[in-house]
Amino acid sequence: MKISNFKFQIRPRNFYVLLLVLIISIGIFFRFYNLNWGAPYYFHPDERNIAPLLAQDPFTKWPSYFFQGTFSYGNFPSLLLQIIKIPISSLNPSIDTFSLSIMLLRYSSALFSSLLLLLLFLSCLRFGKVAALISLILGAFSVGLIQNSHFGTFDIFITFWLFFSFYCCLLFIKGRNTTFFYLALLAIAIASSAKMTSIIFVIIIYISLLKVYLSSTNKARMLLKHFLLSIPFFLLPFALSPYYLNHDFFNLLQYEKGVVSGQIDVFYTQSFRNTIPFVYQFTHIFPFLINPILTIFFPFVFLYTLIRGIKTKNFIFLLTTISFLLVFIPQASLHAKWSRYMIPTLPFIYLMTSIALNDLLSRIKNEVIKKRISLYLLLSIFISSAFFGFLYSFVVLRYDTQIVSARWASQNIKHDAVILSEVYDMGIVPFNQYFDKITLFNFYDLDVDAAKQSELDELIRKSEYIIIPSQRVMDSRIKDKKLYPKGHVFYQRLLDNSLGFKKIYETPCDMFCKILYLNDPMFRYEQTANVFDRPTVMIFKKN
Repeated sequence: MKISNFKFQIRPRNFYVLLLVLIISIGIFFRFYNLNWGAPYYFHPDERNIAPLLAQDPFTKWPSYFFQGTFSYGNFPSLLLQIIKIPISSLNPSIDTFSLSIMLLRYSSALFSSLLLLLLFLSCLRFGKVAALISLILGAFSVGLIQNSHFGTFDIFITFWLFFSFYCCLLFIKGRNTTFFYLALLAIAIASSAKMTSIIFVIIIYISLLKVYLSSTNKARMLLKHFLLSIPFFLLPFALSPYYLNHDFFNLLQYEKGVVSGQIDVFYTQSFRNTIPFVYQFTHIFPFLINPILTIFFPFVFLYTLIRGIKTKNFIFLLTTISFLLVFIPQASLHAKWSRYMIPTLPFIYLMTSIALNDLLSRIKNEVIKKRISLYLLLSIFISSAFFGFLYSFVVLRYDTQIVSARWASQNIKHDAVILSEVYDMGIVPFNQYFDKITLFNFYDLDVDAAKQSELDELIRKSEYIIIPSQRVMDSRIKDKKLYPKGHVFYQRLLDNSLGFKKIYETPCDMFCKILYLNDPMFRYEQTANVFDRPTVMIFKKN
């Protein structure tokens, strides 16, 4: 055969598979890249509350260990990870079990986030290859999913099992195979074993059950049968997470309920004062988690999916919108509006976007025009989504800003300098190895304790440097002058150099950083969106 006659051809199907493999590979890489960020300090406060439980030896505290937990979370994920931790710590007794626990929690998040990509793809595949590809692109480059893959918390774990339950409902509706009905119940039980409020998603399962059997000839008998058989699944979370049987859990649950509803005022919810529910999520959370472009278009996507579902009686469209609302509304209406509360909504946002765009394309009759528009649409979604995914990985995951700032300080500030900083912020910890005279002041109580002002004045007089490790306190004090008059005066004077201190260091924010944080890395987003993994550190020197 002559070489000149040889033609190398890639079939469309093979090209599609190669593209899927490439996107999935990049998505998995982003999720596992630099999982050891922040070592050896591990700044995320929720990780530091969960890891000590996993770090314990369950056999030395049998059986009380199985009834221990963290706040209002269940302990099933920790018990599950013990299966991996115990052999590792047994083979290497000298290993730091706390660090090992942090890493196991993070690897778990990265793994379930990667598996979530597969679920997204399979859920959309029934609508067509274009829809499946769009959902995969959105999920792979999702800043929210990439970020929380690097947090050793349970949010990704819960998100995966909620969406897996939804996927099982789709299979149940399609094939009327009751195995998927009970798999969906099992998935909800597992999600609920990590967070009890996840049990509300069982509504979607029962809606699916009604859909399948309302058209059946013996619908009453079948509905009653499966409803009765589903009851034991409501007890399964208590078996998987024995912590729920501990009276401490119910006490903490009441406390957490007071915190998230605003009935109990705590320092870590003060930034949510005077915020508007539902609006706040679209102005301070979603632009970061799903990128600003998709945030603008998503309300139209939601309305389109809902209206088309009603108009065409498309049950899957309606079930998707109901699932999103069931996850979104309870969390968005709370006083506490942390970014992590919106993580379970992300797969449903990506799913709705994919099926809505695919439905729009299907209404184009001209095949040539349809293919051309589909290509341009895929390219636009890929470029915009990949852009923000790469930005997050490049800006945030390269290095830890708190460790870098501590190293800078060690080279530019004498080790015996008198330093003032904030309490309740792990960002100051890296400085401790370089400086001996660091005083931590509780700025949260400055406006509620009259004696604090004179104490602060004395500390300011004695201090040579002031270190602000993040914007956690500053955010609410700068924004709310009436509620925090003393705190507002302190931070405002510190920033405008009228306090007698001059800023000598601030975490650099280059062009890519400014794009990611919309030109404001400190106050643009809800503070936990960036204060745990890339806070802005500022250092001031007395004039």
